[in-house]
Amino acid sequence: MAVIEVLVGHTSPETAHVTIDYPYGFRLRCQRREWLEYKPKKGYRFVTQTSNPKPGACWVPCGCTGGYVEVQGVQTVCVACHGNGLVEKHVWNAPKASVYVALAVLYLDEANHVQWDTLHIYATERDIDAFEAQYGPDFEGERERQILAWLRAVAQECEARKAKMARTASTAPLT
Repeated sequence: MAVIEVLVGHTSPETAHVTIDYPYGFRLRCQRREWLEYKPKKGYRFVTQTSNPKPGACWVPCGCTGGYVEVQGVQTVCVACHGNGLVEKHVWNAPKASVYVALAVLYLDEANHVQWDTLHIYATERDIDAFEAQYGPDFEGERERQILAWLRAVAQECEARKAKMARTASTAPLT
């Protein structure tokens, strides 16, 4: 899938990217919010949370007077509650989180769906270079650059060990 737009700043439920029309079962539609959670010593993970679209999930008082409001001296039916004095409030279901990865970014694909791309601890230098070339300009802060530097050092150490093992294996006598 092609990256259309990299999403930045979506790090909590309050700042999450919200998909307005998301399927909930076969017939219902809901809202879904998506964000990347970061924890030191663990990394990033993709978290989603859907709203409960079932009728009557949660009703709260509108704040109008008995379903009516006064507009320029005339009593009219409240537009928010349609005269019943209650408005439906979004109730969010429990968040669902993925496993932790070293580094991740959110993006919109050509179908306008939220996706995420990741780098894990076993990434090669080629993977790291490609990831940085594609998403590097959109990194939010120094944390991502430090993680990239750390991943690059791990990849170089891994390659050095592989090369040493290959040299040792080729010079070892056969028994």
